[in-house]
Amino acid sequence: MNNRLGCKRKTTVHVLLSITSALLIFTATAGWVAAQDGSSKEKTYPNLTVSGYLQTQAFIPLDTQDDGIEDNSAFSIKRLRLRFRGEIIDKLGYTVMIDPSTINNLVRDAFISLKYIPHHEIRLGQMKTLFGYENPESSTRLYTVNRAYASDALGRGKDARDIGVGLFGDWDLPDGFGLEYGATLVNGAGPNTVNDDTARKNVWGRAGVRYKNEDAGKLNVRIGGSFGVGNYLKTKDPDVADSVDTEVDFLRYGADLVVDTDWFHFSAEFLMGNDDLVGGAVDKMGFFATAVGFLPYHFGIITRFDQFDPNVDKEDDLARRAVFGAMYDVDAWRARLIVTYEKDLSETEKDDRMYVWAQVVY
Repeated sequence: MNNRLGCKRKTTVHVLLSITSALLIFTATAGWVAAQDGSSKEKTYPNLTVSGYLQTQAFIPLDTQDDGIEDNSAFSIKRLRLRFRGEIIDKLGYTVMIDPSTINNLVRDAFISLKYIPHHEIRLGQMKTLFGYENPESSTRLYTVNRAYASDALGRGKDARDIGVGLFGDWDLPDGFGLEYGATLVNGAGPNTVNDDTARKNVWGRAGVRYKNEDAGKLNVRIGGSFGVGNYLKTKDPDVADSVDTEVDFLRYGADLVVDTDWFHFSAEFLMGNDDLVGGAVDKMGFFATAVGFLPYHFGIITRFDQFDPNVDKEDDLARRAVFGAMYDVDAWRARLIVTYEKDLSETEKDDRMYVWAQVVY
């Protein structure tokens, strides 16, 4: 039995190493080809662009409850993404993004892109669902290590990604204004799944306006509203007798505001919704606000407050935290170091946490 387990472990490691090696070779080859074609300004088809990013972190638990119990400190690879994007012909493209560090969830994005309708893109395949600001945004553009409690609980389904079809619209209007909107129709079972686990599909969408002014410190303001409706499968509790899988209908609403300039960033979201459980509807609510000040010599100061109430009719279950930190950009956001302290303020007290996080985008 032990020999079989050992063989399985070795096989898994060999598969992972083989995939990673192949991807590295492919990336290097594709980069060389792209460099050779860089002298020509005329676009040729088919084409390929390879990019990605690496994020590493050190997690430092703090026994702020003074009970002698704390998690283990750990170094980890937070994300290792490789993205392959290209066009087969004009207005017909593709995007495939993988993460070799998570072999059980290897494929992240895998969709066909159609741009035949002016100002619109249609995506077919596995993609991020559209709700609010924080979840659709790449982690490379965020200023905190962890997304907000409410973003994880209300701003997505089982995962930020799912399989289906998406429509995204983007219009530039006069005087620096713009219009952006979109919707995704997905299974609801999450990424890398073969079948839908319920008969109903889920819809996530957002619509908003933006304003840009390069002469006002590169001001960029976005404001929008989001919605989500569908269902998910709540699996049975093995510790409860006669427990069964249950389909739960959900409804989500949200509003977001983002302000970017040369010297500060501000983002905030308010999210609410309900889950229609067997015992009755459960109303949920949460929000977050993030403020970042950019200092000379590529330094920055990070602050955030976020809160999530998983049941507004129940007491003593509020999750709340404040985040304080600093950042240093070696090369804008392409090479970044972040140190943050998460102060727990929940009604059920938890230990505080500290993170040291590094990123390179290639």
